[in-house]
Amino acid sequence: MAEKFVPEPSPLSDPFDGPSPFDSFLERNQKGLVVVAAILILGAGGWLAQRAIKASNADSAATELAAAKSPEALQEVAKKRANTPAGPSASILLADA
Repeated sequence: MAEKFVPEPSPLSDPFDGPSPFDSFLERNQKGLVVVAAILILGAGGWLAQRAIKASNADSAATELAAAKSPEALQEVAKKRANTPAGPSASILLADA
């Protein structure tokens, strides 16, 4: 009677190879990578907050411009909100009036 052949399982990698180069890189630079990631996250959060504040200022300036009916009110919007799109628009409307 012939014996049934059963192959021996072979390991996927040699256990004596040591850690992979990627694992070695992570082991050496883990703290630095965490610091860089934290700086990037904080920077992105600050940038998003700055954009939200600018958008809010532009919206409130547009509301003031829409409410301004007299030349004095337009002059006040042009002076007070010169750094938003409503400031130059108020100047143009004031010149038109």
